[in-house]
Amino acid sequence: MALMVYRAAAGSGKTFTLVREYLRLALGAREVNGFRRILAITFTNKAAGEMKSRVLNALAAMAGKSNDRRYDSMAAQLGEALQLDQKALQSRADQVLSAMLHQYQQLSIGTID
Repeated sequence: MALMVYRAAAGSGKTFTLVREYLRLALGAREVNGFRRILAITFTNKAAGEMKSRVLNALAAMAGKSNDRRYDSMAAQLGEALQLDQKALQSRADQVLSAMLHQYQQLSIGTID
């Protein structure tokens, strides 16, 4: 797996991009617990907490467990990137969300601190 580095200014959508890319890897993994092989690093504890929260919220929205519409465009982008229709994406998001919640300590989103 390649190292990806994103550089961007404040307010440019960094967290959205990081969450989308994290979910692209997690949802595209062969196993539902493939997220355990992903390491995301931010600069602050606050940013790491925000990213974890958004990952879980996005998965919940994609799995149909939330009415949060903020992740609709991300779901469309991920469905296209992973070549999954809405139903398949919903099922996969539900499986990955369940695995993440049951193995929360394996969710490696942290800081360089």
